[in-house]
Amino acid sequence: MKINSRYDNLILFFILLLLMLFAIYYVSVIKIILNDESRAYLKELSEQAKQKVEEKIDSKFELLALVSMRNKEELKNNYKTISHLKDNVIAESGFAEIIFISADGRALVKDDNFESKEVNLKDEKYFIEAIQGKKYLSEKNDDNIVYAVPVYDNDKIIGVLCGLDEIKYLVDNFNYSLFNGMGYVFVLGNDGKVLWHFNPEYQEENFLNLVTMSGEEKNSNDVWKQDIFEYSFKGNKRYCGRVPIKSEYGDTGISLMVSMPYNYVFERTNNITAITTKFFLTL
Repeated sequence: MKINSRYDNLILFFILLLLMLFAIYYVSVIKIILNDESRAYLKELSEQAKQKVEEKIDSKFELLALVSMRNKEELKNNYKTISHLKDNVIAESGFAEIIFISADGRALVKDDNFESKEVNLKDEKYFIEAIQGKKYLSEKNDDNIVYAVPVYDNDKIIGVLCGLDEIKYLVDNFNYSLFNGMGYVFVLGNDGKVLWHFNPEYQEENFLNLVTMSGEEKNSNDVWKQDIFEYSFKGNKRYCGRVPIKSEYGDTGISLMVSMPYNYVFERTNNITAITTKFFLTL
């Protein structure tokens, strides 16, 4: 009986060992699958945010084109007449500023004292593109992006109408706070500078100076340009989904970010892993 008992115990030990190894393998596989699913969900949220912004960009171009058609008679006579149209045009279009550039590049812009002065913008890329008959969306210029559309008189281009839009309006009316206030949307420039954040304290700061990266990532200035990446902020680990804001008319040079706490993104993963582990341990 002692020999049989010894063999029975040995068999039982190997059964339990195999069961434990299977449990470890099973939990690892489940964790990988759910982590991938959570990352895909975060990426989907970022894409949805991007789609909202791009729809807003398209609607801005439609408004600017409509304004150019409505006011072409005033504009073709004198590029300075835009100053008389601005208040109504800005109110209608929602732009921060409207500029009409004549075919030779002359325009009236406001200086630092908010007084109009004449400048020549013929070398600006948005003018060069639009005077050739193209709609154009410029890269970030200070705190603005520039929409430019050609102004036609019949088949002749008589100038370019530009709408300046502050970057913060790209995410205007967004649900800035996501998932019970634990997630949020913010905007970065190509140089990593925070262009918009719901907390003004962080605006104009460099993203990499505000956060902590782990491992080799902390030595890479472009780590935040990945689609999905992780970082720590004030000791809290977070995951971020990033999408560049582009249009068929140009690249704004900015990125929209959706950031969430690590534990929230992978809450379901952690819960299922814990339940599965307890089940196998109990068994």
